[in-house]
Amino acid sequence: MKLWILSIEEDFLQEPIQFKTFQSPQKWFEFQYPSYWESMVVEGIPAFFDASLGGVLQVYSFENKKQLADSESEMKNYLAIHGVEFNEDLVARFKNSQGTDIISCEFMKEDRHWCLYVLANGYRLYLATFNTDGKISDALYAQLSQIISSVKFL
Repeated sequence: MKLWILSIEEDFLQEPIQFKTFQSPQKWFEFQYPSYWESMVVEGIPAFFDASLGGVLQVYSFENKKQLADSESEMKNYLAIHGVEFNEDLVARFKNSQGTDIISCEFMKEDRHWCLYVLANGYRLYLATFNTDGKISDALYAQLSQIISSVKFL
């Protein structure tokens, strides 16, 4: 397990956070998450959470054998399965340090706040969801952004 430290100069984070590295069982990707978060695998799906805050980050990965993975199509599909309408105006797009395109959106469903992140690299797709019944603080948004931005396809 690798640990690394990232310093954030924001009012809501006083000290540098230590991170652990998670590598997918298939060795398709890896990412860093706060070392004080707990992790477990539920029905084959890795889950990460800060027990003191509530909410969980779940990570899914897929490989398409026939065509290149398409982040936007997968986001639309995920939202449709969950009865949520895709709205381009509410989708954020950015790149991580590896140059991978990331698309994200947020929605409310059944009194839960959801954040959805989708990354594609060639035939492989990474999809992460964070959901909570609480409010997402600025500090937690920053942590989620750091986690998702740290995804590296291997």
